[in-house]
Order: sequence, then C-alpha cells, then structure tokens
Amino acid sequence: MEALNKHGIGMFDVVVVNLYPFYDKVTSTGRIGFDDGIENIDIGGPAMIRAAAKFHVLVCSRICKHVLAGGIATAVQHHGKEMSYNNYLDADAAWDCVSKFRNPTCVIVKNTNCECWSE
Repeated sequence: MEALNKHGIGMFDVVVVNLYPFYDKVTSTGRIGFDDGIENIDIGGPAMIRAAAKFHVLVCSRICKHVLAGGIATAVQHHGKEMSYNNYLDADAAWDCVSKFRNPTCVIVKNTNCECWSE
C-alpha cells in the first residue's frame, strides 16, 4: 500500500496474466534445445497470480481448456477444510507426477517441492 500511495496508483481488483504456453512450445516444435526450453518456463506469471491471490477473499481464475477435461480442479473434496490455491497446485503436481507411473508410486508435495518414489 505504501508503494501504491507513493506513486499515486489507486487500488485495483483485477489482475490478468497470460502464461507462457510451455507445454505447447516444447511439444509442438519437434526437438527443442534445453536452453530454449528453459527460456519458456514461466516464472513471473505464476508468481504474479500467487501474489494477487494470496490475500484476496475471493479469487476467480479462468480455467484453461485442458483443466476442464479433468484433473484436481474438477475433483470432489469429501472432507477437510477448504483447499487454498497452493493446495490445488500441490495436489495437481502430485497427481501429474504419480499418473506417469505404472507401478505403485508415492508422491509427496509440499509447497510445490516434490519427492517421488516408485517400485
């Protein structure tokens, strides 16, 4: 608030972020180099979304078409307290990782840090 006031910037209610199309970039152009792949990892966009959502009472995000097809965002929560944005990120990361294995697999994710073990 101090920085907003210092620069004469009023409060705002909407933050719109276009994320880098990482998956599309690394899968649609054939073989992509490591350096090009690294350049297409979006760091600022997700950080901006998290910062905008962190202390806001009501957060609404536009769900991408690939999320509508399934995944954690459409899962039913049967018990426990309401999930936060970070909980959804962790659950989605865990599901994405464990679903790549055929053998019994355990994935532990806490604040987007991941540990994975498979037989």
